[in-house]
Amino acid sequence: MKKSTGVVLRESYDRMRKKWRIRWLITNFFYLILVGILGVTLFTEKASFEQKIAGQAPVIENYKLKGAIYEILRHKGISLGQGMDIAQVVAIQCKELELPPGLVLALMKNESEFHTNARSNKGAMGIMQIMPATWDMYVKKLRLGVSTQAAWDPLVNIKVATHILKDLFDSYKTKSRSEDEVWKLTLSAYNAGPNAGVQTKYVRDVKTAQKEMNKKIEQ
Repeated sequence: MKKSTGVVLRESYDRMRKKWRIRWLITNFFYLILVGILGVTLFTEKASFEQKIAGQAPVIENYKLKGAIYEILRHKGISLGQGMDIAQVVAIQCKELELPPGLVLALMKNESEFHTNARSNKGAMGIMQIMPATWDMYVKKLRLGVSTQAAWDPLVNIKVATHILKDLFDSYKTKSRSEDEVWKLTLSAYNAGPNAGVQTKYVRDVKTAQKEMNKKIEQ
């Protein structure tokens, strides 16, 4: 039997080491590629998941707002169906017209204590107490095609009232006035007409009610 010399063994060892080194490099190369693909996949899925969550945030907030409004109305003796409808229209109108939901609810509380069939001694109608002349003007402006009787429908009443509120706010808004001043004038005009001046007690009562509503919405 022929014995291997030290030189032959060394050459065999070097070839084997070289072969294993190449295999090691190839294996690690594919491993790095695999890790890279996995990392990209996870990053993409995470980004996609975060985008989905971010995209759902406004929807979640909307449901939360409507739920909070319904809870407020539920304790005022309003039925489930009507309460859900009112919550829906308040959420829609506040988003569309960029009005604070807490303020709209505060007006309802202050004007009618959430009674949909409320009528003042001056003739103001419904849950947000709209005067007949103003009602007729806005029904025409908004092309609603309804009669005065519809003022007792809280959904139509709220739609008209929020447009009145938005128009008043926009009419008083100037660069020289703070937002707080604009709201004082807006609320005063909503209550007593545009030429009545600031109604200090009324504004204070609405602002107090707004804080109460905001707490309930944010719970």
